[in-house]
Amino acid sequence: MLIHLYKRSKIALNYLFDRVIDEVDLVLMGIHEPPVARAFYPYKTARHVGNLSDLIREFPRWYVYQLTGHEWNIIVVGSESSRDEISQLFFPDNEDMTVHHVGRIALWELTKQTQIWLDPCPAQTNSLQKGESMGIIDLVVCESSCSLPYHPQEPITFVIPNWVNQEITLPHSANELLAGKKFATTRHRLNKAKRNGFSYHFSQDKADFDNFYYNMYLPYVIGRHGKLAVIAKYSDQKNRWFLNGGLVLITHHDVPVAGVLCYMAGDTCFDVERGILGSSSKLFKQGIETIATWAAIDWAYKQHATFFNMGGSHGWVSNGTFSTKRRWKAKVIRRKRIYKKWTFSARQLSPSKQACINKIGFITEIDKSFYRVMLDVNTESININLKAELISAQKEGLQGLYMLSPHEERCIQLPTPYHS
Repeated sequence: MLIHLYKRSKIALNYLFDRVIDEVDLVLMGIHEPPVARAFYPYKTARHVGNLSDLIREFPRWYVYQLTGHEWNIIVVGSESSRDEISQLFFPDNEDMTVHHVGRIALWELTKQTQIWLDPCPAQTNSLQKGESMGIIDLVVCESSCSLPYHPQEPITFVIPNWVNQEITLPHSANELLAGKKFATTRHRLNKAKRNGFSYHFSQDKADFDNFYYNMYLPYVIGRHGKLAVIAKYSDQKNRWFLNGGLVLITHHDVPVAGVLCYMAGDTCFDVERGILGSSSKLFKQGIETIATWAAIDWAYKQHATFFNMGGSHGWVSNGTFSTKRRWKAKVIRRKRIYKKWTFSARQLSPSKQACINKIGFITEIDKSFYRVMLDVNTESININLKAELISAQKEGLQGLYMLSPHEERCIQLPTPYHS
C-alpha cells in the first residue's frame, strides 16, 4: 500500500516539476517574461529553479548500466538515452558490446560507489549486487542535474554539459558574413540555388506549420538521429515557438521543401527546429541545409538581429550537428534551456583510451568560458601539435584547451586570435 502511494505521489510530483522546467525554459528562451519584476526574479534565479526541479525529479535513485566491449568497460549512471549516447561514442560499431542493467543507486551513495567501481584490484567486488564482480572499470559516466553536488576525487575527472548552444554574432551586413575564401563554396552554392529556383518566405500559416511538422521535421529528425532522435511534440512546437515567431519556409519552384522555426527575443534570432521534406537525399545533395540556414540568417537580418542562435548541439565537437554549425563561425555558449551535466571519472587510462577521448572532443565550461577537454598524460606527444590543437579549438568556437592529467589541470589558449 505504501509503495503504491509512493509511486503515485512520485508520478504526480514529476509531472509538476516537468511543468516547472517547461516554464523556466520559456523564461530562459525569452518567450515568457518572469512572473514578477525582473529585479526580483532574475534569469539566474530561474535557472536555479529549473536545475533544482530537475534534481528533485530524478531523486532519489538513478539507473546504472555497464557497457563492455573489447576496449572499454564503462559504468553509466543515468537515463537510457544517455546510455545510448555513450555507447555510440565509445562503441561506434557496437562490435561485441554488451549492455548489463546493474540496478539503481541512491544519490548519497554515488561518490563512494564511484571509488569502488574504479578500484583497480580485480578481486574487488564492485557491483551493486553483492558477490558479483564487474571486472576492472575504465570509466564512470554520471548524468545528473547541474544542481547535484557530485564531485568525485578521481585523478581524471571532468564535467561536460550534455547540450550547448552555438551562436553567430552577426556583422553589419550579410555580405560581411559570407566574405572571404572560407565561404567561397557557400556563396557558390547559394547563388546556384537561387538560379535553380530556390527561394524562401516567412509564414505564420497553420497549414504551413502542419506540413512542416509532419512532412519535414519528423522525417528529418528521425532520418538524421535514428533511435537517438529527441522528438518534440506537435503542441510544444506550435505553442512554444511557432505562435511566438513563425516559419522560414524554403521553396523550390514555389513548392515547400524545407523549413526553419524561428522567433525573435530581444536582439537575438533563435533557430529552434528545422525540417527537410521527406529527408530527401536529393535535397541534401543540392545543399538544402546550407540554403535553409542562410534563409533563416537572412530573415534575422531583416528583423535587425544582432545575434543568431543556431540552437542546441551535443557537448562534443565530433558531433555532426556541432560540426555543421561551426562552419558558420558560431561560438559556443551555454544552452539557454535547462540541460544536464555528464561527469566523467577514471583512475588511469591507457594511451589509446586517452586518444579516444581526445578524438571525441568533449566540451567543458570553466569560469563561463568553453574549452575542449584534452587528456595530457603523455605530454611530449601532445605538445608537438599543441598550437594546431589550439587553432582547431578556436575554429570550433571555443576559448582553448582544458589540459587534464592525474597531477595537473590547466586551461590554455592562443595568445592572439587566429584568423583563417
